[in-house]
Amino acid sequence: MAEGYVQGQNFETRFVDVPLKEFDCPICLEILKNPFAIECCHHYFCNACINRVKQTKNECPLCKAQPIKGVLDKQFKQAINEATVYCSLRSAGCKWTGRYDALKNHLSRGQQNGQCIHVMVNCPHKKCDMTLPRHQIKNHAKGCKFRPFSCPHCGHKGIYTEVVEIHYQVCTQYPVPCPNCSKKIKYSELQHHLDTACPNTMVCCPFLDLGCKTKTKRSRLSIHIDSNSGQHRLLVSSTISELQKENKSQKESQSNLLGTTSKLEAKVSTLETKCNELEGNLFSMLHVHEENEAKRSKAVTELCEKNTILESSLSTLSSQHAQLRDDLSATCKENKQLKGTVSALESKCASLQSQFDKLKNQLTNNTRQATSVESRMKNLYDNCAAKMILIEEQLEQMTNTNGGGSCQEYIDGEHYSDDDDYYQSNSYHENSLQDVEEENAELRASLSALEAKYSSLEGKFSNVQDHLITLDEEVASAKQTVLQLLQGLEAKMVSLQSHTKERSQHTDIDYWMYGYKLMAKSMETSNWRLYLTTMAETATQLPEPVSPVILKLEGYKKVKENNTALLTSPFFTTGVGKYKFQLNVAIVSDPGHSRYMCVYAALLKGEYDSLLSWPFVGSIYVTLLNQVENDHHHKMAIWLPNSSTGKEVAGRVPSNYNNNQLWGQRQFISVRELEKTKQYIINDSLYFKVEATATKTGNSKDCIIS
Repeated sequence: MAEGYVQGQNFETRFVDVPLKEFDCPICLEILKNPFAIECCHHYFCNACINRVKQTKNECPLCKAQPIKGVLDKQFKQAINEATVYCSLRSAGCKWTGRYDALKNHLSRGQQNGQCIHVMVNCPHKKCDMTLPRHQIKNHAKGCKFRPFSCPHCGHKGIYTEVVEIHYQVCTQYPVPCPNCSKKIKYSELQHHLDTACPNTMVCCPFLDLGCKTKTKRSRLSIHIDSNSGQHRLLVSSTISELQKENKSQKESQSNLLGTTSKLEAKVSTLETKCNELEGNLFSMLHVHEENEAKRSKAVTELCEKNTILESSLSTLSSQHAQLRDDLSATCKENKQLKGTVSALESKCASLQSQFDKLKNQLTNNTRQATSVESRMKNLYDNCAAKMILIEEQLEQMTNTNGGGSCQEYIDGEHYSDDDDYYQSNSYHENSLQDVEEENAELRASLSALEAKYSSLEGKFSNVQDHLITLDEEVASAKQTVLQLLQGLEAKMVSLQSHTKERSQHTDIDYWMYGYKLMAKSMETSNWRLYLTTMAETATQLPEPVSPVILKLEGYKKVKENNTALLTSPFFTTGVGKYKFQLNVAIVSDPGHSRYMCVYAALLKGEYDSLLSWPFVGSIYVTLLNQVENDHHHKMAIWLPNSSTGKEVAGRVPSNYNNNQLWGQRQFISVRELEKTKQYIINDSLYFKVEATATKTGNSKDCIIS
């Protein structure tokens, strides 16, 4: 039954006095872990196995009873742990027996005492992949080619294969045979041996300068000198005769030189007299120069005082300029608000004018309707009067024809005629008279309604006229106030222009820099390459480039091939002081043979060092810029406020030095990543953006090493 394995060794557990299946789980067929006794058939299962069965079917795997019920049996678990077992590597020769819960420690590779010697374990050396039984691993470790090993000649430490195969080839103390005499000598002393002591080395005759050109071994040189002594004497004598001739010629030339020397001494005496005269003139000129220097220093002090006065006036002018600019912005806002109110009033006047036109048109229409109704009523009245006259004439005719009874009686119906036509005409006239009276009443009612409507329209028209008059007055007053505000703005602009004309040269430079920054910002969004080249040229042309600054470095291939360094142009920090720095860029290799570009910063001797506090405390961030697009730059901090720097790095530069020691990142970016993207290096040039800030002043002007 497999209990576990170590590096390919299967471990089987066998009990001494207990049948194997008594402690066997029916599901996983392994020794019970946390035995769970079920109530239905009283069998034991592993707790994890029976929980998986509960989550799926929830029935006993043996008797199929539902649901599964039971408890963890801790006593049975204790009985399993106390049972005696053989070692799992009994077949390999281990005779150990013991408790089941001690088997794991017996087979563990981490046990140092009482452990199974047949367990396969790894070699203790890291780079070795060999696995052997525990009783063989010690002998292997002693002769393992990956064991720690020290060079017996110089003490260099490393791995055995590395020391033997690599280090021995470069070891200066390693004994090597001499190429001439085959004697073993230290590698560092071989050249000295060849030059001074090797007997088989070919050397020249000591009389080489005299003319003997013989070469022989160092061991046979004395024999050559003894055998050729006569020839060497002849060479010496000939050389001596030549030297005597040269000596004679030199004496003749010396006598000539003595004559020229006497002449030169006379000239020197005349020159000394002239020199004395020149010294007197020089002292007089120095006296005049000292007087001029005193006058110049006095003029400089006066100019400094005037400069301080001008700076104070410049500060007041700048504050006034800022105030005028704020006033101008405020008046512009008020002008915008007044323009909005004027436009609103104009729109309101236009709407009221349109309403007034509508009411006027409606009033004219109502007037026309009233006149048409009056003419209609007049026509009806004339018709009714004509009809009444006709009716009266007919009544008189009827009265005259009847002879008896009055007209009223005829009308009331007390006297009737037998003529049917007369009766019909009388009733018709009565109906028409009644219709005329009803129509007259309706016309009078409509006329009275029109008169009331006309009077209400007249009241509304008068109200509209009054409102328009008030609106005209408000518009006139608003225009007057706007004109006054515009006049005030013109006066402020004139005063602002006058103040602008009185600005000093420093203020002009500030305005020029402000405009240049605006231009650079627009250039950064529109043309990234043009922005880089322009800002890099500006950093080299300005007398005091202040962070943030863009620096261009050319010659990357030379740095990579010759292991040289590139230096950037100096720059100053921002913040609480102007500290002068310079970047140093180089290519280095680490112990793992990987190459990196390192970026260091160095404090330079600056013009403001006497006014600053030391040591320097601040941050310097360097960004390697992507030259193709304004994105995916490589930024890293090379100096932080909590850097543990000392006087030799962050202190004030000593008077006899130009800069302090370097400080920064040795592994700024790998050469592989730098050259892989093909965006950082273009035309053998790099661009760096440096953001240097002085964040905190030191305690004193002397550096304190932290």
